[in-house]
Amino acid sequence: MYEFISYELNRLGLKDCSHAGITTDNASDIKGATECGDFGPRFPCIAHTLNLIINHALLVDDDDDEFIDINDDIIDVEEALKVIELTGNDNNQLNESSDTSATSHIDIESAVLPIAAVGEDQFVSDEDEFDDSSSDLPNSIDNEKKEHFQVLQRTHILLIRTRKLVKIIRSVSVIDQYIRNHQDGPRNGFVIDIRIYLHKVRFEFQTTTSKTKKVVKSVFIHKFTSISSEQRSSLNKGYLDHTNWDLMQVLHDVFQPLELATRSLSGKHYATLALAYTTISILRVGLKPKEDDSSILALFKKSILAQFEFYFDIKMTKTQKELLLVCFFQILSLTIC
Repeated sequence: MYEFISYELNRLGLKDCSHAGITTDNASDIKGATECGDFGPRFPCIAHTLNLIINHALLVDDDDDEFIDINDDIIDVEEALKVIELTGNDNNQLNESSDTSATSHIDIESAVLPIAAVGEDQFVSDEDEFDDSSSDLPNSIDNEKKEHFQVLQRTHILLIRTRKLVKIIRSVSVIDQYIRNHQDGPRNGFVIDIRIYLHKVRFEFQTTTSKTKKVVKSVFIHKFTSISSEQRSSLNKGYLDHTNWDLMQVLHDVFQPLELATRSLSGKHYATLALAYTTISILRVGLKPKEDDSSILALFKKSILAQFEFYFDIKMTKTQKELLLVCFFQILSLTIC
């Protein structure tokens, strides 16, 4: 990796230039190749940092997908469909004791789990793992924070369920073709998430949630005569009830501005660096809970904001902060001129 970077700098005629620094992702190999300082100080990519913030704030990392059993949370799809047929919709009022609405009394101000201080030179890698087992929580954490953790755990399980559902849909050709031919369905079918930036944490249903919900629900209602009973059983295990769709909508709302921010920061030109300062500032304001936010949306924002401040206020070096300002004011002055 070190030799490749040196080769590229030499090819571009930059080998003998003074380097203000090098921006990389947070993988261990690239960090190891750039830690010697030959290319100037290493700065973590802002877009990759946003990815880390989401992964750590909402527990959406999927490294343990194959080892997490979601059968305990499987909905009886036949019963659910009967209710839909009888009522004409599945927008039943949420029970006050449901997992989603149970969070309505959470104290948002105290819901964020404490963050341990980390040294300047220990920027967390994309490959770092974190434990999502509620059994390991210390007894000192009060019920509100445990409830907060349970909501995040529910989010993690929902992510696993949707990924498995998409894999099933794509693996059965007749269902995949049905999705492609549906008037509201994606022309190229549902996509398994791309493992870069925030695409890694966005749900695979990449159209608007309302249209996606209509398409996915129709898959469970449609009578596919050519699929086996085993395939039908696997499909039914991925059924999403209205509480899961509500949670997915909240996630869609909180992810959308972060994805737009990631796209704006993923350009190849110098102006992209100038966008980092304003993007961070705008996101900071947008992540503050509002009075009309639902309890879960406010909880998600609070959780993300805590990680946001950790990475951009505590972990980011003074040098990188100063360079962000230099880029911002330089582009601003060119624009004014």
